[in-house]
Amino acid sequence: MADDRSRHEVSGESDAGRVPGEIRSRLALALDMDDLVGARRLVSLLGPYFGTLKVGLELYSASGPDAVGGFADDGFDVFCDLKLHDIPTTVGRAARVVGSLGARWMTVHTMGGAAMVAAAVDGLAEGAAGAGLPTPGALGVTVLTSDETATGADLEWFAEMGLTATKASIRPDVSEEAAVEAAGTAARASSAQHRTCPPPSRGPIASSA
Repeated sequence: MADDRSRHEVSGESDAGRVPGEIRSRLALALDMDDLVGARRLVSLLGPYFGTLKVGLELYSASGPDAVGGFADDGFDVFCDLKLHDIPTTVGRAARVVGSLGARWMTVHTMGGAAMVAAAVDGLAEGAAGAGLPTPGALGVTVLTSDETATGADLEWFAEMGLTATKASIRPDVSEEAAVEAAGTAARASSAQHRTCPPPSRGPIASSA
């Protein structure tokens, strides 16, 4: 696929001009599987329509660095949706590995606190610098779509009060303090968070985590 890199560039058009690069640059293909061979087959079929590939914990656990570096080398922006949440040292070291692979974004769970999120940001930068690559963006995950304990009213109240809702994991204050590139939340909480956390500056946008 490396020889077809120009086919996947986000500028211009791709696949015989059917998909403008501006559109491809804002579309992400989720590789939610544990088989790298299957993922590559899917990308070979649908790659011309997407500028970003999402590698989640499932595929990353199954295939490790190969699930990121190969697709990055093919010219895709790789979104590592790992939602890291551990002690700052461990998260920082894991982020350093991801940064060295050519990923464009990586998610961390903001409930881990400012020190952990900052360690992720620093780790990504260190890994990328060591490999001579652009620094990836850290994306802070706040509320998971599977969290049934946080109601919309709860999230609205916490956002209005400017407080940290530890139980519901909405931490826009932590995200800003640790300099993440963007923060994502469940769609039902988006209106509350958007008033306290700025939108991402570039790239694909997702409202659910």
